[in-house]
Amino acid sequence: MSLALGLQGCMIGITSVDTPEVPSPRPLSLGDVTFDICDPNSAVRKDWTQRIERVLLRDFGIQTRSGTPLGNKPFFHFLVTPEQYSKSPLEELSLRLSLFTFSAIPGYYVHDTHLRFQVSAMDAKGRTTIGGIVYQYRVRAFLWAPLIVYPDVVAGIIGGYENRDKYDRPQELLLRKFVMDVAAQLDKASAQENIRFPLPIRGCPVRTTRDSPSFGWSWDSRGSTHWPD
Repeated sequence: MSLALGLQGCMIGITSVDTPEVPSPRPLSLGDVTFDICDPNSAVRKDWTQRIERVLLRDFGIQTRSGTPLGNKPFFHFLVTPEQYSKSPLEELSLRLSLFTFSAIPGYYVHDTHLRFQVSAMDAKGRTTIGGIVYQYRVRAFLWAPLIVYPDVVAGIIGGYENRDKYDRPQELLLRKFVMDVAAQLDKASAQENIRFPLPIRGCPVRTTRDSPSFGWSWDSRGSTHWPD
C-alpha cells in the first residue's frame, strides 16, 4: 500500500488467504487472562489489543486485559509477536509493473505473516508451565484492471481501498486456534500431574532474521513442561 500511495500509478486486485484448520470455539476456564503485544508500533499494539479483547470475549466469554497477572492465582498470560516478511525480488517486480501500468499488466505476490505466541500459565493446584508456538497465514494477491468490478485492493496516489476482512479474519482465527490449542495442552499437563515451580512472566523476544515457517510447539528448555503432539 505504501508503495502504491507514493508513486504515480494504480493497482487493482483481489486477495485470498490460507490459514491452518481452526476448530469451533468452546467454553474455557483459564483464570486471570492477560496479554502483551510485542511490537514497537503503537498502532499495531492498539489494533491487536482490540482484536484480542474482542475475540476472547466473543468466542470464549473471557474478559481479558493488557498487562501482567494479579496475585498468586490461576492465570493465563501470553505475548503476541506479529512478524511480516517482505516479498521476493520477482514479486516486487511484478507488483511495480502492474502498478505503473494501472494494472493493465497483471501482477501477483504472496505475503506471509507469522504470529509468534509465548505463554505462561498456572492452574488452580499451582501447576505451572511455559511454552511457545508459531502460526503462519499467507495472503495471495492477483492484480489486474478488470477485477475493478469486485476488488479487495485499489490503491493509487490519491488514496485507496483495502478489504480489511481479508486481513483481519485470519488473525482472529489463529488467535482462537492458539487459545484452544494451549488450553487443550494445559488440560493434558494437569492430567499428567506435571507440577512445576511458579514461573516468571516471559518478556518479548528479540527480533530474529527471516526463517522458514514452523508449526507446532517449541518449548523453552529451562525447566519447562514439554507438551508433545
